[in-house]
Amino acid sequence: MSGGRAARRTRFASMAAALLVAASVCAVLLNFIAAARPVRLDMTATGEHRLSPRTLRVLGALGADCRVVVAAPLRSLDAASLERVRDVLGQFERASPRVRPVFIDTGAPAGLTQYTSLLRELTGRDRELIDGQVKTLRGAITTLNDLAGDFENVVSGVLMKVRGGIPDVPGGKGAAQREALEQRAAGARIAARELRRAATEAGEALDSKVGEVAVPATDRAAAVISAGLGSGVDQLSSLAAELKAFVEAEDSPATARDSARPLVNAINKRRDASAVIRDEVARLPRLDLLRVAEALKSSSAVLVISASGGLTAIDPAGLFPASLTLDAAGLARADLRRRAEELLSTALAALTSRARPIVVFMHAEPREFALKSPVFAGLLERLRLRGIDVLEWPVAVQAEPPSLAAVDPERERPVVYASIAPNTSAAASGPGDASGADRAVKLGQALEGLAQKGSAILLSVNPSLLPGYGQPDPTTAILPQFGFQADSARPLVRERITPQGRIVETDQIVRPPAGEQPILRAIAGLPTYLTWPVCFRRVDAAPIGPVLTDLAVIPDDRAVWCESQWLRAWQTPREQLPYLRDLPVFDESRDVRGGPWVVAVAAERAGPDGRTQRLVAVGSNTWFTDPIAAVEQLIEGRTFNPFPGNHELFESAVYWLCGQDELIAQTPAARAFPMVREISAARLGLLRWLVIAGVPVLVLLAGVVHRIVRG
Repeated sequence: MSGGRAARRTRFASMAAALLVAASVCAVLLNFIAAARPVRLDMTATGEHRLSPRTLRVLGALGADCRVVVAAPLRSLDAASLERVRDVLGQFERASPRVRPVFIDTGAPAGLTQYTSLLRELTGRDRELIDGQVKTLRGAITTLNDLAGDFENVVSGVLMKVRGGIPDVPGGKGAAQREALEQRAAGARIAARELRRAATEAGEALDSKVGEVAVPATDRAAAVISAGLGSGVDQLSSLAAELKAFVEAEDSPATARDSARPLVNAINKRRDASAVIRDEVARLPRLDLLRVAEALKSSSAVLVISASGGLTAIDPAGLFPASLTLDAAGLARADLRRRAEELLSTALAALTSRARPIVVFMHAEPREFALKSPVFAGLLERLRLRGIDVLEWPVAVQAEPPSLAAVDPERERPVVYASIAPNTSAAASGPGDASGADRAVKLGQALEGLAQKGSAILLSVNPSLLPGYGQPDPTTAILPQFGFQADSARPLVRERITPQGRIVETDQIVRPPAGEQPILRAIAGLPTYLTWPVCFRRVDAAPIGPVLTDLAVIPDDRAVWCESQWLRAWQTPREQLPYLRDLPVFDESRDVRGGPWVVAVAAERAGPDGRTQRLVAVGSNTWFTDPIAAVEQLIEGRTFNPFPGNHELFESAVYWLCGQDELIAQTPAARAFPMVREISAARLGLLRWLVIAGVPVLVLLAGVVHRIVRG
């Protein structure tokens, strides 16, 4: 009996040991498989541990290996920020074999050695280009010194000789001429000192170092030389004109004229030679290494280095904000991670993208304001982060677009003209100023010129009084060329009945539909806020060729209509609008119901030069300004933008207008908060039937099955 129990115990023990060994082997094998083929599942509501579509597209477009070098005293950085950056770079590395993160602790002796080696490597990569620019700039410095010598020894001396040939007759014309020549001679000596100072400053820039490594600041030297030669050329031109007039004047003393005549020719030759050198220096491209020179001068830098030769930098303060800054801003871990992903992916995109766009804000205000106004600060910073330069064109005071020579000397970068429409109800602010209607005509003329040239246009539409008086709206006059038109005389309004009474809303929130068009893929479903929206309609006799895509649509609703009597509400401050006594009321004889209402359109056609011309029109005028597009709300400890569609639409439209469709995708900022999307009518009906009839039917079926089983 006892022997049988012992045998059973032995058998059970053997089986348990075998199961334990098998389970252990399975666990080990599963760990090996997981290590070889890791799968990361992100179950967070905001997709905190998933890369955004834009980032994945950037990583997929990398054509060369890239190193992301984080060089900083790592122990002094905010621990949460550093953890987020490590996490994001780890995701980059898993998503693309071309990305390799490198962390250098400059707070340790070994890290400083690595950092110095990195600087030598970067300067060595561009050595040929650096040496070529240094040689050109050294020659220009010689020109500066030669020009200084000419001013001091030749120009000043000859001017004093000419002065000596003029009789010194008190009170006569000769006295004034002698004084003017003496002042010119003194000015030539001052100019010589300024030129030598510029030559010295440029030489010091070329001798600059970062730590122990020589990094010639060719960009700074070029700027100093261009300014010095430009000033010298201007002075020579002015002096040559004055001396020529003196030589040609019949009442000038003959001896003085004979002395001045050779100087005129010498000055013209020196001026032309100096102008050639100045232009050559101004055309020198800025080296990639110099774009990160400021970052390299400190012990903290974040560099993105491409094996193909590209180089860019990220501001360490932006990637690793201080703890106090985080607490003051109320940023959560998800916010830190999205910020890190945005900065890093943008730096990688700058190395792989084609020529970066230029945006020209055009308007008809009497002076420039867009680049200085705080309402555009957030948008301008977003564009700057992506390497997009911004210019301003006040068409009312400047007939031609601004010169692109400073930002695009090679004329290779695409340009997008973004219009800001005037308020046609505004009167002239004073004598000599134009009314809003007159300024609208100016903007319309400029837009027509761009359309005839085949330029890319991002058109924003304001409600206009002019169509109500039988005149066309000049700011939208180009749209029929692209197959549609704007009903700017009647903006869309929405009526709502609340416990406090009837209100009429002049702003609308739209969710762009899904679609295959590149812009739609980036903005589909994202809430987009439009103030005083204007709808677009197809032109019946549209010209052959335009291809139109609806980007934003307000669904048909009896509470929404195109309102013709909107001026009183327009002139009422937004916060006082709910208290307006005579709110707009639908009038069947003047207003229009019946949607859906298209409020944003993308169009392309064959341009005048045969190439495809693109245009995006949005039926709102302030939709991309910071008070609308950069609103922030704090919910559950997270800062998010409730209307991410505005900035995504602007950025996507710019890339699409430039033909850079491959750069269009949702950014990390667009996924900052989970968005509950509208349920379609068909799905809502299905859910209702499931609730009403599905549960009772399921109970009946369960009873039938139970009876069948029981017999």
